[in-house]
Amino acid sequence: DGLRTKPFIYIDGVNEHDAIGFELHTAHLDNDTLLDLIITNPYAQPHGYDQPQQGAVWIFLSSDFMNKQQIPDRQITINNASFTLFGESAKSKFGYSLQIIPPSCISHITSSPVLLISAPANQGKLYLFVIESQPRLIMTLQGVKNNDHFGQSFSIQPDKCWLAVGSPTQSIDWYGAVDIIPLNNLFNKNKLHLDRSDRSILISIHGDRIFERLGHSVQWTPQGDLVISAPLGKGKLLPLQLEKSEGYVYIVPANRIPSRPDPKIHYISTMSSIIYVAHNRLNRFGSQMNVLSSTSVSYLVISSPFTDMYDDVRLPGMLYVQQLK
Repeated sequence: DGLRTKPFIYIDGVNEHDAIGFELHTAHLDNDTLLDLIITNPYAQPHGYDQPQQGAVWIFLSSDFMNKQQIPDRQITINNASFTLFGESAKSKFGYSLQIIPPSCISHITSSPVLLISAPANQGKLYLFVIESQPRLIMTLQGVKNNDHFGQSFSIQPDKCWLAVGSPTQSIDWYGAVDIIPLNNLFNKNKLHLDRSDRSILISIHGDRIFERLGHSVQWTPQGDLVISAPLGKGKLLPLQLEKSEGYVYIVPANRIPSRPDPKIHYISTMSSIIYVAHNRLNRFGSQMNVLSSTSVSYLVISSPFTDMYDDVRLPGMLYVQQLK
């Protein structure tokens, strides 16, 4: 119905740390013509105060709320969700990132929608849930080493059905890495639980600047290029305690990504064709990214939340908008 001066429906959290709205998504999850709502919070406590923060994903099907008379004062809570998914372990950050797998990438497995949900704490883990009469877990993909934060960011290339997954704290000095995984490789394993060592990876791209956290954010462009951020790197030009960190955003062109698995380690400095750097340091340039596209043009939007342009304003932050070729 469009925006109104008063919301059509209020949805409130219930428990401490519910903090609903960490991510919001809409998708067609059932057989009607209405978009459904997905809400995440990786810090949610399933049973309220003083309970472990397991994270949660709440799914609201529009068909359950079409009769407005069932909603007194147009106000509901997360307890009214059609489905609720909780993380399987404490402090896993379940629900940190979420995407709907394109139907063309999953049609040989199911005709129902499939959600890809991350829980990137510690070694990190991805969950795939198919939405049927009830959500059903069909696969997990887990990182290997503790503190890799596998799955903190991910993005799906819909034409080739490639999944790019960031592990921004991989290695002792947090160089970070991004794995590109063909989704077909995962589904062909016919296993419920996989890890990244199951020979599913097409290519692994590693950071080469200390502490840079390569893979903090990843995005595919409509042209099939991969954009990867590394918001905190140092070049070892000075002693580490004296050198200020500097955020980089790299673009890996589609023609440098192999079509067959390559077991070698590839470094971002040689894989990328374009590197964006903000005008100052200590800015966390690349903390968040998004690609905005129309039929004729695409733009890369990059956040730099610690950018400081003025002496009298503390950390106002900045967004950079770059047209993609």
